[in-house]
Amino acid sequence: REAYRVLRPGGRLCAVDSDDGLVLMHPDDIRVASVMEQAQRLQAAKGGDRFIGRSLQSKLISVDFSSVTSRVLSLTSSELPFDVLFNILLGYKAALLGGEVDIKSLRKDLAAGVDAGTQLIAAGVFVVTGVKA
Repeated sequence: REAYRVLRPGGRLCAVDSDDGLVLMHPDDIRVASVMEQAQRLQAAKGGDRFIGRSLQSKLISVDFSSVTSRVLSLTSSELPFDVLFNILLGYKAALLGGEVDIKSLRKDLAAGVDAGTQLIAAGVFVVTGVKA
């Protein structure tokens, strides 16, 4: 609502956000699943939503943006430097959890798998745009 209010008529909003439902790993790592589940619960308790990306389109439409479009930008461990992707996927979550997770060990193990080509990590971010009427 605030973005719509401050935009001039014809102004365009571009919102980019993640959605934990778009995180994929092969093979799965139970530690990553645990970090994600814990972070989702903790953020939800603070009023946050780790699955907000999928709702951005309807949120923009609900406040009268027009020409709303959505796309998912895929990011994989074969395209991005490992540290960049790791920070996008798990950096914020690990910070939320504090010392509850041995993030250095997790980073080291995943990096070794990615470097060897035996671990694939993928994520998606929603890119949603709309125009103020």
